[in-house]
Amino acid sequence: MIKPGRKSHAQLQLATVTVLPVGPDAPPARLSASAAHIWTHIVSSQPPGWLTLPTQGMLEAYCAAVEQRERIAAQLPECSLKSSKQLQRYERLIALQCKQTMLCSSLATKLRLTPQSRYTPQRAATAQKNAPEFPPPWVAKS
Repeated sequence: MIKPGRKSHAQLQLATVTVLPVGPDAPPARLSASAAHIWTHIVSSQPPGWLTLPTQGMLEAYCAAVEQRERIAAQLPECSLKSSKQLQRYERLIALQCKQTMLCSSLATKLRLTPQSRYTPQRAATAQKNAPEFPPPWVAKS
């Protein structure tokens, strides 16, 4: 509590401590290079102090899940769909991708990375109502 008036000699002798924000936490060593890149991107885009000890494990799981989903998505174009074996492989990959996407979505919401987790329905409706109107991307500009 700040007292009005002049400071006493004893108060002037006290040291002032300035707390500097800590830089982003380094990714765990067990993450792969691409998962570590995802980790660094997320942590650097959040305010200082966002990453706490309880959420580190969840963020690690999220980064690994996103990396795995990207690996699965990269294999999809390789399926030719001309043989039944390729079609079965394609269906398995699609099912895996769907599961990974749901996992990523759930973890992102729990970590409060998605807009849905940061907005109340009323605030989202107000933001949508006040958003500038843009033409659809498929309409050519004249």
